[in-house]
Amino acid sequence: MAPLEDGVVLNTKSLCDSISREMKARKITQKVFAKKVANLSHYYLPRILRAPMPWENVSSLGRMTYIRLHNWIQLPEKERMEIVNCVLPKKKASMRLSKPKRRTMKFTEVQKKALNAIFEVTEKPPRETMQMISEHLQLEFKTVLNYFNRNRQRQLDLQRQQIQTENQ
Repeated sequence: MAPLEDGVVLNTKSLCDSISREMKARKITQKVFAKKVANLSHYYLPRILRAPMPWENVSSLGRMTYIRLHNWIQLPEKERMEIVNCVLPKKKASMRLSKPKRRTMKFTEVQKKALNAIFEVTEKPPRETMQMISEHLQLEFKTVLNYFNRNRQRQLDLQRQQIQTENQ
């Protein structure tokens, strides 16, 4: 880590804004950046980036973090990406690497009727019951679990909406 010259004052707000833009543009996760560049916990990094302290108020230990950020942002792009183990994207390569889109699950009429009937009886069936439902309807357990979770959430949303409408 190259130290700053004596008397140099870093604009921490500008530095953190630059780091945030770079992370967003290069799709660098906060976890990777925190570990490989800032030498911080990925829980602490967002706080620093969101609300940087003025340079004058930062402790000597805290200044080391800002100096690491400053040194990293000053490096050429290729070196920065090597540090975070990111490969600069090539258009054709990135298209091949992207995951295929998941297809939307469409329930058959029989599955819909069965799930709706069960939901009317019990909004939150036990895990064993959901397992039996998934086997009987030939669905993945995760699909059945998601169905009940989403239906409960939709009901809550409808209730909130009705309350808001009544209060207006």
